[in-house]
Amino acid sequence: MAHLTRRSVLRGSMALGATHLLAAPHIARAAATTASMWFSQGFVQDEDVSLRKAVADYEKQSGN
Repeated sequence: MAHLTRRSVLRGSMALGATHLLAAPHIARAAATTASMWFSQGFVQDEDVSLRKAVADYEKQSGN
């Protein structure tokens, strides 16, 4: 079992707080961007056509 000291707890909480401060702006900016999705081409042409139609319908509804 780890031996916890006041200094080690303080160091861990400071590291966690610094990580939060550095990561928060990136998370907020990521929510404001559009999503991109990669998909592979299928073997059946009907599947490709229906997938492209579904993507086009989604883009029309969401405005992206």
